[in-house]
Amino acid sequence: MQIPASVVTDLNRNPNRIPCLIVDLTSRGFRLRGNLNLSRGQVVQVVLEHQPQISFHSRVVWIGRANSNQEGEFGLEVV
Repeated sequence: MQIPASVVTDLNRNPNRIPCLIVDLTSRGFRLRGNLNLSRGQVVQVVLEHQPQISFHSRVVWIGRANSNQEGEFGLEVV
């Protein structure tokens, strides 16, 4: 599964929308892949590209390690 989406960072001051892919989806959160500069604990908004009216506030719970199969992937839980 690869669902085009965007991550909106810096929700309060200067929103920045960055494209990504949702590669896994559960009722509790997402696994994203993309060139994202996120940190654990950061709250972001995930917006579906083909249905921008659908979005989810989420918290980054893990970041894929460099030089691993999960490099460039991020785990987010819906808050």
